[in-house]
Amino acid sequence: LSERHDTLSISTWLNRWLRCGIKSPKVVVCDQSLALMSALTQTFTQYKSLEQYLQVCFSIVVLKKEEELPNCFIRNDVNHFVHLISQWNEVKDSKFVRTKELIIRGMGLLILCTCIYEAEKILEAIFTIILSKFDGPILSEACNSVADTPCAEKKKFLSKLISNKNHYLEFVDQIDTVYQTNDDV
Repeated sequence: LSERHDTLSISTWLNRWLRCGIKSPKVVVCDQSLALMSALTQTFTQYKSLEQYLQVCFSIVVLKKEEELPNCFIRNDVNHFVHLISQWNEVKDSKFVRTKELIIRGMGLLILCTCIYEAEKILEAIFTIILSKFDGPILSEACNSVADTPCAEKKKFLSKLISNKNHYLEFVDQIDTVYQTNDDV
């Protein structure tokens, strides 16, 4: 887009493009460059800043407020998103390839999310895995029984979601049921 990668330069270039009679897009896909996202917001939406755009989107999606929808939706490219996750120290420095893949694929599930609750459950599983010191079965001397660690339970949960689309759809249906019940209250 520009030799100079700053918001003002990119925004100026995009505005020149619009003045040539090009129709403003309804959806824009970009990498996660703050300069580019800010310029796209200023040029294609009714908002003056990326922060304002994000606050409105948050209000609509999470707080369920009646807000004017943005003129253009800004989406981050999936490949850039996944690459960013793969660069997390916890993922990059993991000794276990399967754990790395599980975390990256689990984050990929976020792209399919249709509600915040669903995303919360997936993120909870991912961060439990990342932050856990122990994995696998653990012997409880008091009860003389074996149980999975929280990390192992979350790994199983994510593995099921990733490997079995039907299980994922059941999970989404459960979430919808929870939301319908909460809406009725």
